[in-house]
Amino acid sequence: MDRIAVIKAISRNLGDLVLDAKPASLTASTADFTKLIHPISNQLQGHDSYIYGGAGVGQEQFVTAFDPSNNRVTVEPAFGSVPSVNSDFLF
Repeated sequence: MDRIAVIKAISRNLGDLVLDAKPASLTASTADFTKLIHPISNQLQGHDSYIYGGAGVGQEQFVTAFDPSNNRVTVEPAFGSVPSVNSDFLF
């Protein structure tokens, strides 16, 4: 089992893994996902995001807002290196 698989397994068992997905589009401080379906605004607020694969790997940001109308996650600080739509995110 590789390191990220261990992290995912532990997070799932703790109930702390909310999302494991690639974004549909990105800016320096937002990421839009097609697989997110949360009925409550800001449900992801307060979670950390971590990029574990692809462009921007290793960056960790704090989720400051979530807009369910477009599945947009807003993070702070802004990405130092903007990830790509092929980057893998954990929340």
